[in-house]
Amino acid sequence: MFNRLLICCLLGLVFFPGCRNDPENQKGRKTLFADLFVRYFEEDQSLKAQAVFFEGQTLDGAAPFEPAGGVSFQGSAMEKKEIPGAVIRYEINRKLPYSDRFPFRFQTKSGQWQEANMSMSPLAGYLIAGDKGSKTGGVTIIVKGAVLNEIESLVVILTDKNRKSAAHEITGPVAANEVLVPANVLTGLEPGRCSVYLVKKRHEVLEKEGLTVFADQEYYSDAKDFELMP
Repeated sequence: MFNRLLICCLLGLVFFPGCRNDPENQKGRKTLFADLFVRYFEEDQSLKAQAVFFEGQTLDGAAPFEPAGGVSFQGSAMEKKEIPGAVIRYEINRKLPYSDRFPFRFQTKSGQWQEANMSMSPLAGYLIAGDKGSKTGGVTIIVKGAVLNEIESLVVILTDKNRKSAAHEITGPVAANEVLVPANVLTGLEPGRCSVYLVKKRHEVLEKEGLTVFADQEYYSDAKDFELMP
């Protein structure tokens, strides 16, 4: 679990607004930038959703923005928290079966209500071929629902008995359901009993006049054990 939380934090770094590519603003008018994030853990059916807002002519020069009336997620009010930099972050934590629709609702400065709908199909299960892999031949994983479009990716996280981890990422578009983790990824892992879990990710940018939404999702599978041969 420690390794999963560490990798989780590292993946989460990409969601801070300073890491975004700033979209062009042709008219020089102020734009509301909404940074939305959903993370789901299959193991305990837990979900975390977050939303942060900025307003300005460009993202780099934008100032923190607090929507009047707050922010809702799947029809429920999100909790408001102030974080460093006078930024307001909205959060909600839930335990529920996975839903492939995640609507956020908020108001612009003019009072107009906006709804940003995020969606991503879950992983439908996976298995390690032969329940084993090798440091010379790699590890083959059969993934149900592994079809990825051009804005999705799949990260394979492997951990050995010494809690040392390695990661392999596949970016879409991909239509195959077989994933090979190559031998060079396994170099630092100790042979013996290991565990693996998958993270499906999706990143998209939704734009319309006066509003840019950065939408990110992560789906964490449950973990499985396998034998890593020399």
